[in-house]
Amino acid sequence: MPGFRHLASWIPSLKASFMLFLGDFIYVDVPRRLGSDPETYRREYRQVYNSPDWPSVSEDLPWIHVLDDHEIANDWDGNTTAPYPAAVDPWRLYHTSINPPPVSPGASYFQFVHGPASFFLMDTRRYRSPSQALSANSTEKSMLGPDQLSHLLSFLSRREPEGVKWKFIISSIPFTRNWRFGSTDTWANYLHERQTILEAMWSVAPGTGIVILSGDRHEFAATAFPPPEGSKWPVSATVHEFSTSPL
Repeated sequence: MPGFRHLASWIPSLKASFMLFLGDFIYVDVPRRLGSDPETYRREYRQVYNSPDWPSVSEDLPWIHVLDDHEIANDWDGNTTAPYPAAVDPWRLYHTSINPPPVSPGASYFQFVHGPASFFLMDTRRYRSPSQALSANSTEKSMLGPDQLSHLLSFLSRREPEGVKWKFIISSIPFTRNWRFGSTDTWANYLHERQTILEAMWSVAPGTGIVILSGDRHEFAATAFPPPEGSKWPVSATVHEFSTSPL
């Protein structure tokens, strides 16, 4: 895989501690789906891991994963209905089994601290309301579900250990509304909950930076989310998103 070879050439100079992979590790439905059973999904993972270039990017670099739609089905919003059970079988075997521990038993979202930063890895697929069922501004529409949202807000409000100066929020889909194509699948279609999270981010204790890392779009973007002018939050509380897609 040319991408692996290019990445491998950079790993020594980057001195990275780990890789965050932001979803779509496989494309089970592209160019066409060959099945919906666990073995079909497992085969897709094995094809990636069987690449002769895989060891060059993994032997000295731990990979940490979040889930997105193409590990299940395009624009997935069906919660745990079929084919989700078959899809998460290999994701758990190959990925979450070596991820940091989940936030709570049975959850598919994670958090950990490394060096001067703490990380919250969201699951934007398993718990979301159907994308077309309610308006984007509905108070009843949720991307994260009540438990995950509560854990995220607690993560944002908690005091970090001494020396931790950054909080990274990991989203497999864009937080920004700037991409118009396919926006119904992104946070642009879950605006009430998005605003709740933004306000919690702006309220984080001074001296702690908030960064969102997102994927999905196959191109780079950087977005600033300053608090509303004249609000109780200072401009220094501005949140920044980097869409890196998917590495």
